Amino acid sequence: MRSARMFKTEDKIIQFLMGLNEQYHGVRSQILLMEPLPTINKVLSIVLQDERQQNYGLTASIDSKNGETEALANAVENLGARRGFGRGRGHGGNQFGNNQAVKV
Repeated sequence: MRSARMFKTEDKIIQFLMGLNEQYHGVRSQILLMEPLPTINKVLSIVLQDERQQNYGLTASIDSKNGETEALANAVENLGARRGFGRGRGHGGNQFGNNQAVKV
């Protein structure tokens, strides 16, 4: 037979889990389905591990997007460099009317 202390502890665990934000819905459901209900230390450990994984996924996503942006910027820069932009005066001489056709 369970003691009153055990019921009170389980009640506190459930109260803690129900107070979590919706982003913890998955981990909350998993913990509540565990039989027997884990200790409060184990519950905290599981929630913290889930939080770290969520933050890692967010960081990886941001890093990936930054990498894509950087690659696009490099591609645009290289495209301009191949066409003669950004290298001194470019093709065709000076700015005062040297209108020679340049084969690109």
